[in-house]
Amino acid sequence: MLLYGPGVPSPETAARAEAVLRVAADVESPTGGTSHVLDLPFPSQAPVWISGDLLSLPCGDPALAGVDPAAVVSEATELVDELSYDKALVRLEEGLRALPCVAAQVDRKTLTDLYFFLGLAQFEEGRSEKAKRAFASALAIDIDRPWDHDYPPDPQALYEEAAGELIAEGAPAVGLDLRGAALSDFRVDGDALDSSAAKALSLHRGKHLIQYTTAAGTRISSLVNVGRGGGDLVSRDGLRDAVLNLAWKPVTAGAAETALSDLGRSRGVDEVYVVLLDESDDSVDRAYRFVVSTASVLPLSVDSAAVAKEMSGDKRGPALAAAADGVSSEADNAAGRVGIAIGGGLHVGNLNPYGVGVLRLNLRIVGGFEIGAGAMIAGTSVDYVDDAGAAQSGSFLLPGAILEARYRFNPGAAHPYVGGRGIISVSQLEDTAAARAGTEDTISPAGGAGFVVGVDVTPVGTRGFFINVDFLAGYWKNAGASGGLLLDVVGGVGLRF
Repeated sequence: MLLYGPGVPSPETAARAEAVLRVAADVESPTGGTSHVLDLPFPSQAPVWISGDLLSLPCGDPALAGVDPAAVVSEATELVDELSYDKALVRLEEGLRALPCVAAQVDRKTLTDLYFFLGLAQFEEGRSEKAKRAFASALAIDIDRPWDHDYPPDPQALYEEAAGELIAEGAPAVGLDLRGAALSDFRVDGDALDSSAAKALSLHRGKHLIQYTTAAGTRISSLVNVGRGGGDLVSRDGLRDAVLNLAWKPVTAGAAETALSDLGRSRGVDEVYVVLLDESDDSVDRAYRFVVSTASVLPLSVDSAAVAKEMSGDKRGPALAAAADGVSSEADNAAGRVGIAIGGGLHVGNLNPYGVGVLRLNLRIVGGFEIGAGAMIAGTSVDYVDDAGAAQSGSFLLPGAILEARYRFNPGAAHPYVGGRGIISVSQLEDTAAARAGTEDTISPAGGAGFVVGVDVTPVGTRGFFINVDFLAGYWKNAGASGGLLLDVVGGVGLRF
């Protein structure tokens, strides 16, 4: 399917996006249809979508909205000082359950104190594992918080062990893009953050309190458990922008990948093409392909001249128009394109001439650089003297494998290329006529390498088809014989996918 934006959806902008798609990806009609990014589903009823390895812990009891976490800490501190650890646990656990329910602002120290005193009380009650988890929750919020020496030192080793494990893990990345949501007083663990620009946060694994005020004036609290994989917090506008710019690594790329995967599956397609239209200058439109099954992204080259032809009513298509006008479509030269050529001609290996058939496959890596592999089969006849001294003649085959690297230029309908090629084969011929006596059953390795030049020509009126002429000159060597000239002249046809 095709997804495009930004701006306002209209028949004109949709037509322009489809023209970019035809030029950049050689796709005439997207299977899943064409949609504007404004139609992209937003997977949350709240103004902020929490995605990735993040889990929003809901308010389990609205009656807890009136709980003041700071007052809970004050009461729990007194209970701990009185060694009433069981009563302190009851108050602290209530205060923690209240966090996703409260409307009041909660500062960082209050949050860390809730978990710190919970860990202290758990330890004194003989629950070391629970104590360590509580200490880790406090440290996830403030990794630099030292042990409070107003309290017994016995739990300190457990506290420092939890700190060491969090530090060793590192802090997962959490992308933040809340543009367009009109949120105010946005806070993470009590610290105010500017939500007007996208940014990346580093939050240690554990529970973190997100608080903000909506455009309607409602105060929202959300307790978010951050996993090792991190994740994203995005608004509707932030998600749309991340999807349009996914190929260029936005901070909330994970949310964009998830949204595109869900969109592709809902439309029953494995490929989603995204076109980013420039609202000020259509010569810098951009596009990429997203593969749902692998979550892979491939930026596409956009030929603005070919797009202009499409938009002006030239319906020849980018490849045909390029061939006729001497301008090649970038789609024919995008990374990942594969060319297969088959042909035949002359192979000369160390003065031994053969007729040869060749099959080659080339893969575009980046720019004009390609790598290739293939196979050849060559044949010849030869006169020789057998062991009995009688004159004989016979046919000999030369099978071989081909490896090459080359640079393919893109000046127009003709695509010249230059590079290097190596051939590894099995030979039935030796170097000289005199040495051929008794070689009727001789099998020996042979091979060579050299410089290759050639050209692929796309005839007017075709798309993907090309005619190939290829020339190789270099050095050839048969085992047990001296080396000599390698010369291949081959013509053939091929297809690019």
